[in-house]
Amino acid sequence: MKRFKSNPRNRKLLPVLLCLILPLLSVLAACSNTAKDQAESLLPATEQWAAYDSTGNAGAGLSVENYALMQNAKSGEEVAEASADGSNAEGRYVTATASVDLQTRMYDAFVSSIQAKLDEVGGYIESNNEYNYDSGRNAYYVIRVPAERLDAFLDGLSANATVISRSVQLTDITDNMIQTGSRKKALEAEEKALLSILEKAETVDEIIKVQDRLSQVRAELESYTQSLAHLQNLVQYSTVNMSIQEVERITTPKQTFGALAGSGFVNSLKNVGAGLRNFAIWLISIVPYLVLIVVVAVPCFFLLRSLRRKRKAHQADATATANVSGSGLPPAPKTDSAAAEPKG
Repeated sequence: MKRFKSNPRNRKLLPVLLCLILPLLSVLAACSNTAKDQAESLLPATEQWAAYDSTGNAGAGLSVENYALMQNAKSGEEVAEASADGSNAEGRYVTATASVDLQTRMYDAFVSSIQAKLDEVGGYIESNNEYNYDSGRNAYYVIRVPAERLDAFLDGLSANATVISRSVQLTDITDNMIQTGSRKKALEAEEKALLSILEKAETVDEIIKVQDRLSQVRAELESYTQSLAHLQNLVQYSTVNMSIQEVERITTPKQTFGALAGSGFVNSLKNVGAGLRNFAIWLISIVPYLVLIVVVAVPCFFLLRSLRRKRKAHQADATATANVSGSGLPPAPKTDSAAAEPKG
């Protein structure tokens, strides 16, 4: 060995020998693993089942043949989950949610036109709420339209209304779609394998255990089916959150000082006019109360005035009588106070 290393020519051959030996060792190791796997696969099915039974998993106690079928069902599920990646999907799954704020002076015409626009693009109203305020009516709609017709629907809203704000949010749900779909396929494969196991079950215990697992699989399968249908609906139909406000004048954003000052002055005049109009409405509304006040108050006023005059006349007579008694003269004859008053 020392002589081999001491020779310069042999030193040059050493890297070449290493390059040949290392691949040979790798091939030998791979062959060893393959032989080991084949040896394990040749074990009796009873020993495989015994190993599975020792773990305490569901299905313990089944026959060897049925155990093999259940293993095939589980392996199919694992393959389906392993293949669920983005490379298997055609494109991306994206949902669109639009938010639109609208103002209109023709509220009834615009609300009536919404259904016509939806019929045109193939959409529908998911929910709607309407409110009445002193300033006007407001409405809030949740609308679903086909994703490919979303822009056409939004552009058509400006016919009888003014778009104050508009935004569209996109959400990528590709991973969720693929995972849900692959899980659904895996459950379908397991359901099919369990049905095969159930047909070949030999004992009542086997039937009960397979049916329990089959019930669980079907419940999960129904849940994933509904989830997948919901996700597909979100992708196929975009959501539009639409707010509608009835106004007398459309809000238009202005940035210049002169425009803002002019707009403020015009708004003040309109507010003064609205205040005068409200005052006139209030004044007209209290006319019945004014009539009632006049009918009751005027007779009371004249009655109180008559009583006050009589009281003053009585006090004047009492004072005169007292003065005469003090002077010793006979009292003057009584006269009518009303007649004593000067005419006119």
